[in-house]
Amino acid sequence: MRTKPLELKLYSLVLFLIALSFPIQIAILYHHSIFEYDLVLGKLAPLNWIVISLSLFTAWLIFTASAWSYIFSFILCYFMVRNNIFVSELGNDYSLTSTAAASSLFFIFISILFTSKFRNYILNEEIRWWLAPKRFSTRLKTSIEGNGLARLDAHTHDISETGIFLAHPNLVQVATRKDYRLKISITEKWTIDCSGEVIRTAEGNGRYPDGAGIRLYRLKIKDRIALKWMMIFLGKER
Repeated sequence: MRTKPLELKLYSLVLFLIALSFPIQIAILYHHSIFEYDLVLGKLAPLNWIVISLSLFTAWLIFTASAWSYIFSFILCYFMVRNNIFVSELGNDYSLTSTAAASSLFFIFISILFTSKFRNYILNEEIRWWLAPKRFSTRLKTSIEGNGLARLDAHTHDISETGIFLAHPNLVQVATRKDYRLKISITEKWTIDCSGEVIRTAEGNGRYPDGAGIRLYRLKIKDRIALKWMMIFLGKER
């Protein structure tokens, strides 16, 4: 089962809890109950709202493994420090020592985002296995040609909404990152004409035969619907 890495979920959750901690602190400091949310929200300063909004937005960016996470984490750090300085200058509830400690802990927390594991999750699109579309085992007659490759009659091993794995021993040697012309036979009278980019080639390993993984594009709307229908009703999810 393809699931999002636990680290991204937990990191996003912590940022969400940090945003939630602002109204909770107000409620505790001023002895408000959970039902007096209007009084609690009314005591939040504009800088508090900025940090809350940035924390929630950055949490969403990290949860979705967006590269924008790094830019907004810097912005969040800046406003978090500004907020802590503002709180310490008031001098009523938190001292300079406590706010400095809070800022340091937050910097350490944000620095985790720059470790190799998180950088891979966020910046390396090739390892985002949880975003890979579902694949379905379906055998469709398919021809491929172009870029010096003479017409080759093969068949699909599986398909997804964005591509196919085309099975044929001769495809192991074709050039990757090149475009080819494809004809995929849905029925004897219905053929999909489209283009495809060979993303990878592979030799048979027991689970997959010799062949190539191909990303499809230039598909007509009716052809996309036809492929989706094939996946839902005729294919078996891998």
